[in-house]
Amino acid sequence: MEARRYILYHALASPVLITWYALPFYLMKVGYGVLEVGALFTAADLLSVPITVLLGRGFRRVDLRLGLAAIDLMEAVSLALFSMAYGPLAPLLVLAGQLVDEASSVLYFLYPAYERIVYPEERFKEAMLWHMAVPELSVVLTYPALGYVLGRICGAPSCLRQAFAAFAVYQLLLIPYTLLALRPVVIEGERGDQGQGEGKREGGRRELWRRYGVYVVADVLFVLGWSLAPSLAMVYLVMERFGGDMLHVALVEASISLASLASLPLADRIPSRSSFRALQGATLVTTAGLL
Repeated sequence: MEARRYILYHALASPVLITWYALPFYLMKVGYGVLEVGALFTAADLLSVPITVLLGRGFRRVDLRLGLAAIDLMEAVSLALFSMAYGPLAPLLVLAGQLVDEASSVLYFLYPAYERIVYPEERFKEAMLWHMAVPELSVVLTYPALGYVLGRICGAPSCLRQAFAAFAVYQLLLIPYTLLALRPVVIEGERGDQGQGEGKREGGRRELWRRYGVYVVADVLFVLGWSLAPSLAMVYLVMERFGGDMLHVALVEASISLASLASLPLADRIPSRSSFRALQGATLVTTAGLL
């Protein structure tokens, strides 16, 4: 039951992610060029570094639900700032909203931490498959409708700002669900390794780096590229190159989620001993798709 409630939480939150694409679409709609939008996003990434370092130290012995609620709160504030981004102050409000959104992303590590506790260990793989499938299904069902509203019924800049405001309210409504429906989880600080020798710990670090160092570096580069490229690049491609609107953007994203759903039965058949190679292969395929 706890796992189901947590998976439902992600399914409820998934429709809000369309704002990742609605924001660059809105900015280009009101006259900003792709270089100007990219500069705004890059500035937010750089300015958010000290903020994320400070926030990352705040959740050691705190109920993880408070962290999840903090993510929802910060993302709601970010969307509220986007909803007010018009006129001469628009760049500053977008930058402020991006800073708040980037600050919330440093708490994303709380999601896997929470999953490790609430998902049954003996059925963890099955739980993770459902964890992937249900939110993707939510995207498939909601994105086309949202894209139709924002692309065909009311695609004016004022409508997009109203959509940001509506999503901000919706994100706030997720906070009571997080605090009331999810199980309280507190991760105590690890003390068991204090008796170990420094040499043993150092040797363990070297062994971990020898086995996974190359993959960690590749994954960091992949995440960096993913954070900079897809939403802005895809919206620019659809809007400027093909003359599309938010409906086309939403349909592309829904088709990606549909493909992810179709691949889950294959993921279920991958044995545990081959999971690392499968992860490497998936990273290469995704990188090729971005190129």
